[in-house]
Amino acid sequence: MVLVDELLIPHPDGPVSLRLDERVTVVTGVDAASRTRLADLLVTGLAGAGPATVLVRDDLGRRGRIEPGTTADDAPAGPEAVAEVARLVVVGPADLGLGDGPPDAAVAAERAAATLAHRELERELATLEAGAAERSRLVAELGGGAGPAGPAAASGDERTPDLEAVAAAAPRIDELLRRRQAAEDTLDRTAAVLRVVDDPHLPPTPAAGDPRAAGGPLATSVLAALDVVRRVGGRDPDPGRDADRQRAEADARAALDRARGEVERAQAEARAEVGTCDQELTALARAADVTVGADGPGPALTAALGLRRRRGSGPAPQAGEALPDDPAARLVARRRATLQARLADLPDDAAVTAARRRLDAVADRLARLDDGGGADVDRARAALMRRVAMLRPDGTASVAPLVLDEALVGLAADDLCDLLDLVARLADHTQVVVLSGDPVVGTWARHRAERGELRLVELASA
Repeated sequence: MVLVDELLIPHPDGPVSLRLDERVTVVTGVDAASRTRLADLLVTGLAGAGPATVLVRDDLGRRGRIEPGTTADDAPAGPEAVAEVARLVVVGPADLGLGDGPPDAAVAAERAAATLAHRELERELATLEAGAAERSRLVAELGGGAGPAGPAAASGDERTPDLEAVAAAAPRIDELLRRRQAAEDTLDRTAAVLRVVDDPHLPPTPAAGDPRAAGGPLATSVLAALDVVRRVGGRDPDPGRDADRQRAEADARAALDRARGEVERAQAEARAEVGTCDQELTALARAADVTVGADGPGPALTAALGLRRRRGSGPAPQAGEALPDDPAARLVARRRATLQARLADLPDDAAVTAARRRLDAVADRLARLDDGGGADVDRARAALMRRVAMLRPDGTASVAPLVLDEALVGLAADDLCDLLDLVARLADHTQVVVLSGDPVVGTWARHRAERGELRLVELASA
């Protein structure tokens, strides 16, 4: 592996030294002419055909000098050697399939908005699909409790349930179903809260109707701690922050971890409660000779109580309406009222179809932006990987540094930073020099330089 430690550029007042990091060196604040000159000095220096001297070393730490007029092995240099080194070392935007100028501001803004909308619609569609599936299950359960066509009859099992035994156990069944429903509500709320913690795109403050809004003290403590962490730490923590801010973020993260642990414990307890209730309900169903279907013992027992009342439980009681005196009828009515209340808040298939159409429209919009000259980031990433592979014929060590001469142009800021992150990872085995006048590159490099991950040379300030 050949590493360039220093480029010595001749000057009337003495050589000008440009020291390079063994991984990544970013030179910013340079115009097009200066970038071309720096790239030429490095290329001709490596070929021994230019005015600059290059100080190099190999992966064993052995040092050497490539003086003007010689190559690394003291062989004469010529135009062919310079052209070969330039072809191997220097990468421009055309080599990555990118344009030769900055992205159109309007197109970049439209693409960023479309990308954000696409991500949000994907999450919305997933939520709607889950809700529609839950709605279908509840509709089936409500239909099953209406009479002889319920789960017990539909199962094909010809056994006749002992409806008197079901009625006698109605108070216990009622209690178990209420406990199970409360545990299911806890699972819904805790799952919603933990989704917010794990997804940085979701706001910590719940909207009206959100399950998190009724999540109780545990949900409130988690969301409050999460809000503090995001406000204090931010999504891109600055290593240069003062010690007080770092302590504040550490305290907030510790509080979030404690609150999340409480939520996860509540979630585990709710799962155990659901299991306990189902186990006892199953035993009650078995004792009354009630067949339990795929939906579990609750719907089967509710259907059996409906059978006892011959034509089902009738419509759900309205607000303020007294429940029937008969325990079996009261259980069925309460269960149906609970399910219908939940049903009203769940999306139907039409909502899912509409969301899917909106998602398809945004996906088509993104495709048109790419076809109309939008940068293909995946293609640029693949081309960059191929250029690195050219410098590593043995698959492990690089024979020369890779010079990115304003190569990452025509990209939105997010895509540009993603490719720069890839460059930083590739530098584990290939020395990289980035020459750029793009302020986004400068901002990215300053954050990395503060963490000691690269060398930043800001010529504008020098």
